[in-house]
Formats: sequence, C-alpha cells, structure tokens
Amino acid sequence: MDELTRLFVAGPANNGAAFIPFGTVSPQQAYDPTAVVLTYRNFGEVKVYGLDLGLTCYPSDAWTFSGNYSYVNKNLFRNLDGFGDIALNAPRHKLNLGVAYKAPQAGLRIDGHLRYRGPFPMNSGVYVGDVGASTTFGLDLAYDLPRGASKALVTLTTNASNLFNDRHQEFIGAPEIGRLVSGGLTVRF
Repeated sequence: MDELTRLFVAGPANNGAAFIPFGTVSPQQAYDPTAVVLTYRNFGEVKVYGLDLGLTCYPSDAWTFSGNYSYVNKNLFRNLDGFGDIALNAPRHKLNLGVAYKAPQAGLRIDGHLRYRGPFPMNSGVYVGDVGASTTFGLDLAYDLPRGASKALVTLTTNASNLFNDRHQEFIGAPEIGRLVSGGLTVRF
C-alpha cells in the first residue's frame, strides 16, 4: 500500500497520480463515501482452450459410478501487454471420481468421492503465490431409521470431507483446510 500512496501523492514532475486516470464513485450509504475505489484493469486478448468431460454409469439400481475432468491449456499469461504476468487463478487440471451405493431396503446410502486439483499460480490483489496440488477423499453416509408406527421418516447423516486430513490451502490468503466431519438428523412428515 505504501507504493500506491507514494504514487497518489507524487507530483506531475514525478509521474504521479496526475497522469493516472482514476476516480471514485461510491454510494452515500457507504461506510466511507470519500474513499478511493480500486478495481482490476482489463488487458489485451488472451486465447485459451479447454476440455470438460463427465461420465456417469448406472450398472444397477444400487450402484452409481461417476467422474469428471477439466483441463485448460494455459493458466498463466506472461508479460501480458507489457504490464506483467496475469494468472488465471485456477488449476490446469481438475478431476473428480465418485462411487455411490444405495440399499433402499436397508435404508442405507454410501457415497465416496475423490477430488484432485492441480497446482496453479495465483495473483489476485495482495494474494500472490503458488497454490499446491491437493488430493482429498470424502465419504457420505445416510441411514433411514425404521418408521415403526410413526409416519415420519428419520434420516441420520454423516459427511466427511478430506477424510485423510491432507492439510492444504486452496487459495493464497485462505486458511489451510483439514478434515471436516459433520452429522445431521432430518425428520420428514
């Protein structure tokens, strides 16, 4: 921020703010309506291509297999318009695989999923750096309690994401993510 402050207070002889087109537009209801609003700048053309594939297979009423893959050929544009490097802030490769089993007679549903995100460079405001690759596994369980005399359907659920506690950061400036396990109880009348 010090660099930005020096730029705004420098005079024309020092190529200061007098040569930069900027302005403020903020609503009167804003916390500080006189504050300078900064935003991102548009740059020249970039050309990217990518691919998204998805497949779901239902070999029986009980089993479901699914997967999807996403690819983008470029996630960093070097020295764009002579300004500098611009990052897409997303990985070039993403993969999800899943398997689900349903046993309606037993009231049981199990869903396992694998998630891979490749590494990528990040440049978003003050958040600059390299985000590492991550692979996580999740497991979701649901069990419908027997109804008995009641007409209500009671379902117990447990969801575990990042089951093996692969501590990783998905964005620069964000905290590390570890295992998350949650449970729930749903009653339907």
